[in-house]
Amino acid sequence: MIDGPSRVIRGMEIAFKKEIRYIAPGIYRVKSQNGNGWYLVAKKQEKWSCKCPDHKYRKFICKHIYAALFSSLGNLSEELGFKMMNIDSLPNLDITVTHTA
Repeated sequence: MIDGPSRVIRGMEIAFKKEIRYIAPGIYRVKSQNGNGWYLVAKKQEKWSCKCPDHKYRKFICKHIYAALFSSLGNLSEELGFKMMNIDSLPNLDITVTHTA
């Protein structure tokens, strides 16, 4: 179940801050945003689970699962050779467009 974009956005924030520790294939530790430790997030087959109260009691996909998912997608893209590009590192191209009639 999903209850709106807030969990997705908070999961992105956690992943962006790299507050995730890879433990083993499909197993992650994700830092609590309120500073009260870490939660175990696991993917078994196609099902994700988290030990946080939000996931445990509400049965929603929590921000920790989203963070692990975003992190795993980032790792996969790097393994496949798709690295994030820093636009500032691109050469300055001076392109002039002319129109001929």
